[in-house]
Amino acid sequence: MVDVTYGGTLMTFVRADVVALTMRQEVFLLNNPASGAQLVVGSLSATSEGTGIAITVTGSATSGQPANHAGATGDSTAPSVTVTSAVDRLVIGFVDSDRNNTDAQIAPGAGQTQRTSVSGPTTDRPREEATDEAGAASVVTNWTLTNATGWVAQGIDLSAAAAVVIALPQSFHVTQGRRPR
Repeated sequence: MVDVTYGGTLMTFVRADVVALTMRQEVFLLNNPASGAQLVVGSLSATSEGTGIAITVTGSATSGQPANHAGATGDSTAPSVTVTSAVDRLVIGFVDSDRNNTDAQIAPGAGQTQRTSVSGPTTDRPREEATDEAGAASVVTNWTLTNATGWVAQGIDLSAAAAVVIALPQSFHVTQGRRPR
């Protein structure tokens, strides 16, 4: 696990999911963050490489987030995770796959909007994508990969939207920009 700050404020660790010591994805969240442009920084506890995504969601509850969260791992062409949610909520989905899947080879499932996609610093590092979709009683956040590979998928349910959500596969210094909603 790493420490992640947003504008100098320590973020709350939400969850981590691991694939056989080769991939680790962590999610952090900050309720009611400072407004304006902020720097997101991850401090590593060990040497590793990877990617990071920062998403800012506005017009939301300022405490008690996330409402629900779930994670899954596998080795296939079909990353998927099911998250308990509700109408008028927002589900943020993250997938981290081995780098043998490029931008054009990772497709979000029906009803999901892709928000960002990043690659690790070298060709054998992970590829991560983030999506969002409307909440429902149960939301399946999924992707299709062209190449079967190990993957980590996570879904974060935010009541009426939320704050700042960070996903860090394999831990990395994160300076990915804000994505207002």
